[in-house]
Amino acid sequence: MQELILCEYEEINSLLYKPIITTQRIKYTCINASKNYIVLGSTSGSLYLFTREPCTFQQLIPLSEGPVIHLLISPDEKIIALATKRGSVCIINLKPTIKLLSVLNEHINETITCLCWNEKSTEIYVGDSNGKISTIVLSIFTVNGMFQPPTCTLMHLDSTIVQMDFSMRYLLVSTLTRCYICDTAHEQFKQIGNKTRDGEYGGCFYKIMNINQCEKKLSNTENDKILNKTSGLNSIIGLSDETNDEQQNLIVYCARPGCRLWEVTTNGIVIKTHQFKDALPILSSNIYITSTIKLLQQSNNKNDKQQLNSNPSHNFSRLIVVNKKYLLSYTTNSLYIIDPINATVILWTDEFTNISMIHIIDDKIYLMTLSGLFHCLTLSNVDSLIIKLFNCKLYNDCLQLCTIYRGELLKSINGNDKIIKITDDNDDEQFDLTNLQINDVTNILQQIILAIQRNSNGHPQRLNSGIVVVHSGNGLLCNEKNYRSLTPTEMKVKLNDNNYKKNDYESLSDTEIVYDNSVRVKKNSVTKINQQKRQQSHGSVDENISYMSQINLQDCDNFEKSVEINNRNDNSTVTELQTKEIEMTASNIQLDLEPVNNLIATLKSSATEMNAENFENIICQIGKMIVDINNKYDEIIELKQFLYEIIRSIERNYYHILLENITIKLLSTTNNICVLNEINKAFIDLNTSNYLECTCENPQMNNHELSEPKFLEIGQALIEKFIKENNNEKFISLIKYVPYYWREYLLIYVDKNGLIDDNIIRLCLQTQDNIILSILLPLLNTKQWKIAIECIERMKINHCLFCNTKFNTLNNLKIDWNGIAHEIIVKQKSDSALKFLKLLETKLPTIKFKQNVYQSLIFNKLLNYHGYEHAVKFDHDELSNSEFSSVCSPEVKNVLVEALEKDLKRPIDKNIFGTGPHHWGIRFSKNSSTCPACTLSLKTPVLLGENGISIFPCGHAYHVNCLIEKKLTTCFLHQ
Repeated sequence: MQELILCEYEEINSLLYKPIITTQRIKYTCINASKNYIVLGSTSGSLYLFTREPCTFQQLIPLSEGPVIHLLISPDEKIIALATKRGSVCIINLKPTIKLLSVLNEHINETITCLCWNEKSTEIYVGDSNGKISTIVLSIFTVNGMFQPPTCTLMHLDSTIVQMDFSMRYLLVSTLTRCYICDTAHEQFKQIGNKTRDGEYGGCFYKIMNINQCEKKLSNTENDKILNKTSGLNSIIGLSDETNDEQQNLIVYCARPGCRLWEVTTNGIVIKTHQFKDALPILSSNIYITSTIKLLQQSNNKNDKQQLNSNPSHNFSRLIVVNKKYLLSYTTNSLYIIDPINATVILWTDEFTNISMIHIIDDKIYLMTLSGLFHCLTLSNVDSLIIKLFNCKLYNDCLQLCTIYRGELLKSINGNDKIIKITDDNDDEQFDLTNLQINDVTNILQQIILAIQRNSNGHPQRLNSGIVVVHSGNGLLCNEKNYRSLTPTEMKVKLNDNNYKKNDYESLSDTEIVYDNSVRVKKNSVTKINQQKRQQSHGSVDENISYMSQINLQDCDNFEKSVEINNRNDNSTVTELQTKEIEMTASNIQLDLEPVNNLIATLKSSATEMNAENFENIICQIGKMIVDINNKYDEIIELKQFLYEIIRSIERNYYHILLENITIKLLSTTNNICVLNEINKAFIDLNTSNYLECTCENPQMNNHELSEPKFLEIGQALIEKFIKENNNEKFISLIKYVPYYWREYLLIYVDKNGLIDDNIIRLCLQTQDNIILSILLPLLNTKQWKIAIECIERMKINHCLFCNTKFNTLNNLKIDWNGIAHEIIVKQKSDSALKFLKLLETKLPTIKFKQNVYQSLIFNKLLNYHGYEHAVKFDHDELSNSEFSSVCSPEVKNVLVEALEKDLKRPIDKNIFGTGPHHWGIRFSKNSSTCPACTLSLKTPVLLGENGISIFPCGHAYHVNCLIEKKLTTCFLHQ
């Protein structure tokens, strides 16, 4: 197994501090990271929301409940739970719109120590310093703001809650003295072990995934999706259908004093004690930090550095799973990576001596120090890290890493002694690039990467499942994460740059081969200036690439030796000059960006005061300045990533301010092409975080539900302007990136153009949105239905609808025909829905509809036919005087109207519930004002009591007390 190392090559501290850099009053207090977001809590009580990759500021979420001490994003990334210093818990809705749902005070005036979500994002567990654990249950009514989420105390334990973890239906609780495992479905909890402890020791769940489970997961993906949608009471209360195998493969690890771990079953039985004290390496591992980050963090680290302890005392505290394979434990001054399966400590480090908290996403470790600095560490092996650094264009750091881990690198390519000699065995000095041409540097690194990938590819291997895996040659260079959150333009470059060579295994059957991608060198790995130099000295880029592919790694020794001789003589001088040059360049970048920031501030502060012409000039000027700065520093490879992150952060801020301050009137009346392009670019950029693009430059299918875009009215104004000007190209371009607007403008586009283009059909089908498809499909003719059916078949096998390219990602792509039918029933009434169902039966006979579709159709048909003639009037009876004319109170009326509008998807007139004071009951036609049983007036207070009156369908009303006394169940006047 290759050696694992911790590396820091992504600088996030300056990006996270960008929103509060101008204020000294606000400080960050906590951090939490999820798949797509980073959220920071602050002393002001507000939250700062960032996208995770790339790290860019998204939005300020203002709150006034006091300083935030803990926060946690739900697994589905729709809700944020946070705890304040005074002990309150706030629930914030993140999607589709950000709003505060509720503030709960179950732990008021206590110190909340940890928060924990269940896997379905329906329950939050809150633990405090007194050992109290409460649970908050969320539902559809809670999220919609109709009701306050219920909260209840789950248990009282003996000491402070240190850590909580949740898996399947089990809640693991660690206190200062013990660990407990709770079965939330059966409301039972057990103590783990008998021996107590005294300290902040945590615990976590660890899932062991075997091959049979992987097969089952892959084969049942579609079935699982259907079951999840139709799950009933069991899923609501927490019961699930996990098999015994899954429960057996769920292990609990609990930290114990003396660097020990308990291995525990879900029944709370300790099956093994792992002793790691003797397995700890004597020396701590160094975290590999790239040169750019060292430079940028130099001033911050002055306040963070402390005297390292030469004889540190080791102990495991909180436990977190990292990369789904290892355990991470950390204390204030140490960090440990543990392999629990092989019972070894892979590495430990004490480079951070004031750790406050850590959150992990896959192999990324987000660390916050007590002084408020943030670090993003990556756990990786040497080979992967070399390729990652090369992919980030950090060539100097990439070569330096090869130097440091030369021995490990030789082992990874089977000990080939003739590999490129980067340094002598006894030479520990840094390898510099100053005396080398950029093409020479990339040549050296490309040979190393070729050797690594050739060695890792090997021969196709057959798994126990029968699948034969052929490793991807450029898989590490083309990780999906690298372009998940890129802008459409960047995505286009990225995907066009990652074309694969033709599969060499076409002669084998489909069941034999997964895929095979040959190694390819990026054409865009150097700057334009160096490309020109390389063309003069070595010919074209393509010639160089074809030449390099024929070079054997064993033939590079002579070149490397000559490089080493020159490098040894001038190493110290060059390093000094290079550091100064980077410092000066970084300073110049900041100076160049100051005018941009000033213009953006002017745009924000004077938007309402300046005239339209000045506003337009500022917009054009800002866009031009950003482009000029990008071009000016494009050739500096070492600061490429830093420059991108800084420019990207400024662009996002500029786009937000631009769209916040632009008026609909100005947007509708302006004819300035520059302004329209900037607004269009800003709107698309802020609404394409989940956008993926195929190599054919058309959208790639994904599973994300369409949500209301940010700055909705700006998008509407842009689209209406494009439609008015008959600019179909701009219209399609915008709506391709933000398909939500098909809901509103598909019919308008069809009416204006008189036809539905084939590409429109494909774009709409790719959204898989019920509303859009309910509008599109009934409009298709016979020829267009053939295209639609062909596209649906492609979707089933995960192919692009435009170029038929096979996507490598596993997506559960499926059209919800039941949802489409319901949309047609609601909006186009029963006749249109019935016609649509008959059409589908002829076009797609394999589609089966759920029972509730037919029930809705029948009910809607009956209601439209004669249902409105017999509508029940919700009101009082004249018996109670005409002063009462409203069926419900104003508060209930508002909630009822909102609920009905959501269900019926049309406006509701509040007057139908009455306009006067409210009264319970319904209106009926009375036959008599006296009770037939006692012959007294229905208004007699003594007989009314607390039970009131009862009305029969015939119209006769009785005192309920009279019915009880005479044991009547029907009107005796008709017996």
